[in-house]
Amino acid sequence: MKRPLLITCMAALTLGLAACQATKPPSAEIPADPDDAVCELRAAWQSAPGCTLYSGAPCEGGGETRSKAMIRRQAENLAFRHPDHIETRMLCGVLAYEAEDPVTAVHHLDHVLRIRPATPEAAVLRARISLEQGNEQQAIRILEDQTTLRPDAYAVREALASAYFMNERHDEARSAIDAAERLGAPSWRVAYNRGLLSELDGEFGAASAHYESALADAPDWHLPRERLQGLDTVNAPPAMAMPEAGFPPPSEP
Repeated sequence: MKRPLLITCMAALTLGLAACQATKPPSAEIPADPDDAVCELRAAWQSAPGCTLYSGAPCEGGGETRSKAMIRRQAENLAFRHPDHIETRMLCGVLAYEAEDPVTAVHHLDHVLRIRPATPEAAVLRARISLEQGNEQQAIRILEDQTTLRPDAYAVREALASAYFMNERHDEARSAIDAAERLGAPSWRVAYNRGLLSELDGEFGAASAHYESALADAPDWHLPRERLQGLDTVNAPPAMAMPEAGFPPPSEP
């Protein structure tokens, strides 16, 4: 069975950081307040080298930047002290996913969904992991439940379209894409995903038009360009685009 190429836009890691106002180089001191600590750890993660635990590299300000392994350990310690703090658990889930540790990511994301079931960013990332593990039915269940709780979340509809697509439920994938567009999903992902469905139907002219539209809105995105180049040749199995797997914005109180 085909596996989805799940799109991770690293720019999404900046989401929510503006509200944190974390402009100083990261320090080794973790703020006592969990909201402030999450902001500090997010900022540190983005500037950290991918090296071993406790190792660091000089930063421009002359201080030390922590390794990603150390930042993950600090985030896990924060979760131990504040086990029901949503932002901390989400941070731990994202960091674990970025570190290719899906078991730990699932542990944190499932906890978020238990204590706050209506959390679209947790549901989307949890479903992404299920899809990567080949469990389309689990992903569909998670996302369908979330559409009931948060019918306004376009990212959930996009992720659900991908899950339906992988389960060969193409009509339902189209409906989910339409709903995502109405709710404000990025036009370039909508166009690309529609192109895939048109291509599967043998409507190559329509598929080409959708891919061109995606490129017009996202000129540097390689996937629609590759699909256009491959329309008349043997190409890789199509895979739908998903919402970014980065840090979510701060949640509403």
